[in-house]
Amino acid sequence: MACESKTNLFRKGVLTLEGIVPASRRYQDLLGELAEAAADDDITVFLAGETGTGKTMIAQGVHNASPRKGKIFLPFDASSEQSTIMRGTLFGHEKEAYTGADSRTDGVFQEAKGGTLFLDEIADLDWELQGAIRHAVDYRQVRRAGGTRPEAVNVRLVCATNVPLARLEKETDRWREDLFMRLRQAVFVMPPLREVTEEIPGIVKALVEQRTIGRGKPAVEVSDRAMAALLQYPWPGNIRELKHTVRTALVRAREGVLHASDLRFRSAGWSGRADRRTMRERSDEWACHVWLQCERNWTEAGRILDVHPQTLREHVARWEERCRAIGTQDAQERPTP
Repeated sequence: MACESKTNLFRKGVLTLEGIVPASRRYQDLLGELAEAAADDDITVFLAGETGTGKTMIAQGVHNASPRKGKIFLPFDASSEQSTIMRGTLFGHEKEAYTGADSRTDGVFQEAKGGTLFLDEIADLDWELQGAIRHAVDYRQVRRAGGTRPEAVNVRLVCATNVPLARLEKETDRWREDLFMRLRQAVFVMPPLREVTEEIPGIVKALVEQRTIGRGKPAVEVSDRAMAALLQYPWPGNIRELKHTVRTALVRAREGVLHASDLRFRSAGWSGRADRRTMRERSDEWACHVWLQCERNWTEAGRILDVHPQTLREHVARWEERCRAIGTQDAQERPTP
């Protein structure tokens, strides 16, 4: 029987760093350093890397390797809401702090009490909120929106961003250097899949087994040509894109073999040119691509992407708006990389 997948372990909240068995020396060294940093739960861990490199799973692994294991692990996407209401979401709000605030409510800092708060896309926060995060890191206390008194919070903070570290250091007009200095206690860069291709065969093998044998279906073999194609492709969407490509290819596979002809690469005409889009634009485009591959089925696409259908709708809406802005004839026809 196939081993339980890392995705299932993550969904159960029990994924560990030891449970991730890498093939590349680079990843082995990274996990070793992460385990050392995780042991001291006073240290804020900062994860940088492209979208789809597994930062959320690694953050849960850090939590489960720390003294806070057994407490709550709370992931939060800092780009998920408008800045006007983000303070209340982060730090809570008092009753009548603003329109619609009918009662006193906790924010994610309070909800993660005693555990680990994972702030993803932290670079998307506005200048003022970055200052509030810096204060929380320094003094371990927050102030609710509409409140006057600070309150203590006991959380371990793990942060992540898709923005390259070099850009963060240069763009001091949108990213507070004083916050970045406090988050640099333990910085780890997640390698893109194209730089650790040794990981691809193991990921593919585990996924194929989980989607076939693990579900009581006949085993499927990946042909040599198919594996060669998977190893040669640059994977702009990293592990997330690899998993989607293999899942959809398994639907086409016949007679127990996944052939190269079963693969449908997102960037078939990839030319190696630099991609100057923001990480949010890449995420929106990838989400729209998956949605179209699922024939506009919100539920199925959301399941593949591991996001709520409403979050998927927001990705698609932003991508369609961008396509209209640059004059694309039909935004839903074919998102282009």
